[in-house]
Amino acid sequence: MPVLTTYAYRDSFVFRLDPRVKIAWLGVMLLLSITTSSPALLAGYLLVILLAAAGAGVPFVHLWPTARAMLSVAAVIVFIQLFLHPGPHPLLQVGGIRLYREGFPIGLEVALRIYCIVLASLLTFIWMDPTALTLLLLKTGLNYRYAMLVGLSLRTFPLLERELGKIYDSQQARGMELRGTLRKLVRLLPVMMPFVLRALRRANEIAVSMELRGFGYRKERTWQRSIALGSWDRIVLTGLAVVTVAYAGLRLTQPRWFV
Repeated sequence: MPVLTTYAYRDSFVFRLDPRVKIAWLGVMLLLSITTSSPALLAGYLLVILLAAAGAGVPFVHLWPTARAMLSVAAVIVFIQLFLHPGPHPLLQVGGIRLYREGFPIGLEVALRIYCIVLASLLTFIWMDPTALTLLLLKTGLNYRYAMLVGLSLRTFPLLERELGKIYDSQQARGMELRGTLRKLVRLLPVMMPFVLRALRRANEIAVSMELRGFGYRKERTWQRSIALGSWDRIVLTGLAVVTVAYAGLRLTQPRWFV
């Protein structure tokens, strides 16, 4: 299962929302995750993200590859915090390295925050139609040549990841040992050259096909669809605004709840 999951429409309430609502939801989740220090609340935010994915019809298997890849990062973060925060309660000593219990809550906090940020961002882009995102950027006044790049990148990055997986499989078939994350990192150099060549070839194919279709010939271009805020979009935006204001009020009046 690829780590970068591309957009795949599902007939659910969340997928039908305007892209501005999805961006606002991501902004609220990032605000909550960055400004909260309580591991319990961060775990609650993570649960909200998983419930939002389930409510939108996104299977957990689409999030699991990224979550699994982050496990090693989270373990390293917790280990570093156990080492960097000495206290009166030593947890473990290996040679001259002593780990302290006082660093565990801090490491857990950082790991949960990273999980919330990464999974919320990934889920938002799973929900986000690249064409709708392009139309949203056009509404900000961005030139359509540059707005198209964002939507095109959302479609291309998962394809490049699949290309990288094919290269790993072909190199492994030739006898190169690539099982395990550490071995893949060590053998990254002989894999990168064919990957870069394939990426350049794909970019050239896309550029030629767009040029043959007359992309960029005129300063303005028309679109087959448009985006507009509906009644449900406004309701959800209002709810997100209420949550943000309530959180800011509680953060100012009860700061201990978030520490």
